Amino acid sequence: MRMLIHATITITGDAALLGACEARLRRLLSPQFLKDEVTEHHGPGGLCYDLKVEGGIPFPVFAQASQEFPDLTFRAEWVNAELGQRGSVTLANGRATRQAIEPIR
Repeated sequence: MRMLIHATITITGDAALLGACEARLRRLLSPQFLKDEVTEHHGPGGLCYDLKVEGGIPFPVFAQASQEFPDLTFRAEWVNAELGQRGSVTLANGRATRQAIEPIR
């Protein structure tokens, strides 16, 4: 059995854009994924998706949303215990602008 990857994806920016981005992500992510593998914690300052996934984080979906909403900031942080790594990435306009991966100590 593979271990789960725990990731948190936070999206911040203009409130009107956040609402549109949330609706778009609901269309991009499968209903089963939203039901079983993600917990949403949204507030007035941003959207927060807490994921516990096997086999990888759905980065292409969030990169696509980042490209569609270039004025929002997308930040992902994750822990992959199986590989003994943790990391973070900031997405802007569909591309990684900052990325860090380090061993878990």
